[in-house]
Amino acid sequence: MSTRLRRVIETHGARTYEIPKDAENYAKRITELREQETNLITVRTETEQTIKKELDVFSLAGLSGNSKIDSFSMVEELKILFFKEKSIYENMDKLLIKDQILHGTFWCTKFNADNVKRIISEMPESSGRKVQKAVIEERDYHNIRPKLTPPSYFRTNDFTQPFQDIVETYGIPRYREVNPSIWTVITFPYQFGVMFGDIGHGGLLFIVGICLCLLNDSMQKKSAGLDAVLKHRYLIFLMGGFAFFCGLCYNDFFAVP
Repeated sequence: MSTRLRRVIETHGARTYEIPKDAENYAKRITELREQETNLITVRTETEQTIKKELDVFSLAGLSGNSKIDSFSMVEELKILFFKEKSIYENMDKLLIKDQILHGTFWCTKFNADNVKRIISEMPESSGRKVQKAVIEERDYHNIRPKLTPPSYFRTNDFTQPFQDIVETYGIPRYREVNPSIWTVITFPYQFGVMFGDIGHGGLLFIVGICLCLLNDSMQKKSAGLDAVLKHRYLIFLMGGFAFFCGLCYNDFFAVP
């Protein structure tokens, strides 16, 4: 019977323990097992605490010493670094290598040309390495064969950028096409006000937009998590204003006529 049980136990990969027959050795064995259990629990607890401390370092903010990114955790900082490096290598893969020199072509607007030249000329000095300076050859796209169509570029600011984003969700206007975001500045908030017209709700949204516009600088310094909301502060302001105005026309206050 004992032999059969051992075969079944070995088949299933279970452990076997020898139990002393006399009481003295039995008590000694129990004491040893309890000590082993205590040691294993101590090791597990210390390991969990060490792992928690290491993970806390990655989740805490303000450890980089750089005031610009102190509001982000180390995980976010590493993600930004990863995407930055990935973008660099993706663009380097687009260059052609001739005689150990990288050749590339890029589009640049006229009003940014001087800044691009300055940044490229300062790159070897800022890197601290002896790198040959890049040479930029200006070419007019009208003379390029085969003829290429320049990409679309729209100069925006804090006020017009949200409306440009709305337009680009439907499609990006082609080069020299009319940019409809100019009219979207008025039509989008107005249409929102027509649908959401209410003195109470529109007034609250209008007040929130005013606060975001007035407290933009201080809120950006205190919390980086509000960037997405602050970016659209003017849009919220106009939407709330039109919703309040249409609410006056509808004579509705918190959906009460």
